[in-house]
Amino acid sequence: MIYGFKPLSLKSMVSEEKMQEALSEKEEELTVAKKILAAQSEELREQNNVINLVYGAVIVRDLDRLVIIWNKGAENMYGWKEEEILGKQTSDILKTTHGLHTDGVYEKVFRDGIWEGELERVKKDGEKIIVESKWVIERDKSGKAISIIEVNNDITKRKCLEEKLAQYTLELEGKIADRTKELELAIEQSLHSAAKDQVILENMADGILVVDDKGIIIRVNPRAETMIGKKAEEIVGKCYYEINLQNEKGEQIPEGLRPLYHILNGRVQDKSSSTYFLARSETNRIPVGITCSPISVNGKIVGAVNTLRDISKEKEIERVKSEFISIASHQLRTPLTTLSWYVDATLFSKEKLTPKQREHLKEIKNATERLIDLVGGLLNVSRIELGTFESEPKAIDIVKIVKGVKEDLKVVIAKKKLSILERYPKDTPVMQADFNLVRVVIQNLFSNAVKYTLRGGEVEVSVERKDQNILIKVRDTGCGIPSEVQNNVFKKFFRAENSRNLDPNGNGLGLYITKSIIEFCNGKIWFSSEENVGTTFYVFMPLTERRKRQLVTLKDRRKSDSGIF
Repeated sequence: MIYGFKPLSLKSMVSEEKMQEALSEKEEELTVAKKILAAQSEELREQNNVINLVYGAVIVRDLDRLVIIWNKGAENMYGWKEEEILGKQTSDILKTTHGLHTDGVYEKVFRDGIWEGELERVKKDGEKIIVESKWVIERDKSGKAISIIEVNNDITKRKCLEEKLAQYTLELEGKIADRTKELELAIEQSLHSAAKDQVILENMADGILVVDDKGIIIRVNPRAETMIGKKAEEIVGKCYYEINLQNEKGEQIPEGLRPLYHILNGRVQDKSSSTYFLARSETNRIPVGITCSPISVNGKIVGAVNTLRDISKEKEIERVKSEFISIASHQLRTPLTTLSWYVDATLFSKEKLTPKQREHLKEIKNATERLIDLVGGLLNVSRIELGTFESEPKAIDIVKIVKGVKEDLKVVIAKKKLSILERYPKDTPVMQADFNLVRVVIQNLFSNAVKYTLRGGEVEVSVERKDQNILIKVRDTGCGIPSEVQNNVFKKFFRAENSRNLDPNGNGLGLYITKSIIEFCNGKIWFSSEENVGTTFYVFMPLTERRKRQLVTLKDRRKSDSGIF
């Protein structure tokens, strides 16, 4: 036994061992806790770095509403640095306003775990902004609330745009309402106008046919039904060229010669009109004057309107007028011829006349000759229009006719000192045609060239064979025809103003008669002209005239672009 030392009891030894074991366990728990704390600290740093990378503002508060995280986005959005905000409440600093009281927002977050809405806040520099805010409760693994996370996005510009859009929408709605009223009024007026047009259309004295861009008839008025002799349901939906349109000889006008064909193909932009016959049956047809007008939208032709006018009365009046002119001309020719003979007899008699008397007689003779020419022209016109123009084809030498006309004009040619160029083929072509009619053509063209060419000018006459046809050309260096009146050249009694100045005694019938004769012989005539430069007339005629002595009608035998449908 060792003195001074009290031996340990068994019970004490057991208690000490337990204490050692407990101490070891605590040390292990402390080590684990340190490791967990270190891991949590690292995780927190990583979360903070991630939060700072978020573009929007992220604010994290503890349960006492104090800020524990304030990311870079929050700094950029509100202007407050992290060190100025941490550990503080934001409601006073940011002057937050929203629909609910602040306590109400927190109550809703704690109750529902989430809150979303818009907040109005004030930045550090005093600028007011509107943010879209979302609050979420963060909980630990046991479900216990540990913090409140708030994410904000600045929607100030968007709200401004929304306000502007709302204002614009209101204004637009107002404009739409006004425009709707205008359209309703316009529609009402259009309906009234359409009803008025319908009444006018159905009661028009002229027939109306409307076609689409394909030439299909889409509308007809009652007058057109009567003139064509068919009901609307028989006409609508048919093509325009199915309308039986004829010339005076009873030949149907082909599609290619109807102006509507050219209008729908964009070749004619203006109105086109002519006279034809509308055949309702083999024995019943009426003369009609027809005008064709294009319908265009934005420069594109979408259809055409055809107006048919019954000109039976006008035709009858023309016939009566032509008969009157014919009778009057016949009655005038005899006394005028007699007067001319007596003037000639007096001028060339052996009786002595004073110079004054001889001058007066010459004036009477000139006036008488002009009247005889006019009467002769009127007779020819009446024969043309009445269909009593006679033709007796026989073999003729066209060059011989030209030279004969030149001989008749030699006095005037010499007086004006004109140069006459003649171009003829080596083998003179022989024509089968009426001598007198062909001579009238040459006489009118040659004499006009001489008449309207100034002193010292030039006139050229050429004859050329073209297969079974002959081309006659008469060119001058005269006054020319003004471009604005060239469409009237072949009309009765027309004379251009510059030609009147050179020859006030013309009657304006020569070219009308010339064209009628040429078309009667199945030929064509056209010209080119420039004012103060000269004019060239071209005559194209077949060498063989198939007609025998007969009565013919010439008017309206036109094979140019004029026509209808």
